[in-house]
Amino acid sequence: MNQKLLFEQTYTESELHKIASLFWQNVGTQSIVCFEGQMGAGKTTLISSIVHQAGFEGYVHSPTFGLIHHYTIERSANPLTIYHADLYRLQSLHEALDIGIEDLLTQANTQQGTHCFIEWYQILLPLLHTPYYKAVLTRDTEHSVSIQFYLYY
Repeated sequence: MNQKLLFEQTYTESELHKIASLFWQNVGTQSIVCFEGQMGAGKTTLISSIVHQAGFEGYVHSPTFGLIHHYTIERSANPLTIYHADLYRLQSLHEALDIGIEDLLTQANTQQGTHCFIEWYQILLPLLHTPYYKAVLTRDTEHSVSIQFYLYY
């Protein structure tokens, strides 16, 4: 497996829209994106900005307790389906399979306009096939976060 650093930025909350725009410039028409970072690094906040940048107008909830949230963005030429999974509470790959994660990964690999964003993805490593992306977030200060965005192929 190879990796390529696509971009690296430091940003504040007021600059989230710029990072979301950079994100969409770098992912394909369908994607699996793994988000890595300590608790409180800003993973869910960034995903919320990315989903809104794609055109979703509602509230983007943290899926910590629901595990997976689904957002549909109706755009005339190319509608989007975004799945946002937070696997923090899962203890095993078996639990992830029980909630249907394998179906979501398959959709994101095969269906145009489908994206799967996964927080706390590490238990899924045996299921991840290239290509996929990884966003590594590091909280630098109380007000700034660094992101490294990789493509694995």
